[in-house]
Amino acid sequence: VRASLEKLGLTKTDAAQLVAGFPDEFAKAAAFLDRELEPQRSLEDLGSSAQQALVDLNLEYEAVMRRMEELMVENERVAAELREANAKLSELAATDSLTGLPNNRAFREALGRELARSQRAGTPAVLIMMDIDFFKRVNDTYGHAAGDEVLRSVAQSLRGALRAGDLPARYGGEEFVVLLPATDLAGASVVGERLRHAIETSPVALNDGTRLAVTASFGVALARGTNDASGVFARADAALYAAKRGGRNRVAVEASDAVEQAVA
Repeated sequence: VRASLEKLGLTKTDAAQLVAGFPDEFAKAAAFLDRELEPQRSLEDLGSSAQQALVDLNLEYEAVMRRMEELMVENERVAAELREANAKLSELAATDSLTGLPNNRAFREALGRELARSQRAGTPAVLIMMDIDFFKRVNDTYGHAAGDEVLRSVAQSLRGALRAGDLPARYGGEEFVVLLPATDLAGASVVGERLRHAIETSPVALNDGTRLAVTASFGVALARGTNDASGVFARADAALYAAKRGGRNRVAVEASDAVEQAVA
């Protein structure tokens, strides 16, 4: 107020005296208008209250800012948990719950990517299909819990016998598949035999103490380019049935004439 009065041309002293006289003038005006005034606070008291109000506002502002920071941290934590949960859901959607191996859908997606990479790089890739021999007898004789234990044991044998970069998966039921990148039929036959031997020499211990011997049959087929997913499955499946017809517990490779025609 004083500063405003000074801008009107009053000296600091005159402005101070004028402001100091405001209460008396207000009282005279109220008496003239027959109005009662509440007790008036001094300018010093008003200034002190205003200063305290400003301090309180600053404290409230700081509290609000701290709360906003806390909310931002909490929001980031929730977002991180959501990303982790989504990643776990995605992993669960691509994993066979019984064996822990990739499931059919995840394997087919990986096969499509590998076929495209194989064609670009000019390197071979092989698909192995395998089937647990006489698996129905296990379920019928020992129950489905024993059958589940056999499936888990076979999955473990596959993991232990495969190389880094090879991809095993549960295809469905008692069937498994393995993708061998950068591998030809000769190398795949060696891998298939190693898998067969690992399963054959890993009897499954059941809860009743029974040690159940398990064997499997294998079909091996060479992939032939980006659009060969269905074809390589069909050829590996045909080789698998050839292994079964040959007595089971063996590895069969797709017919050599088919391979020669593909190479030609």
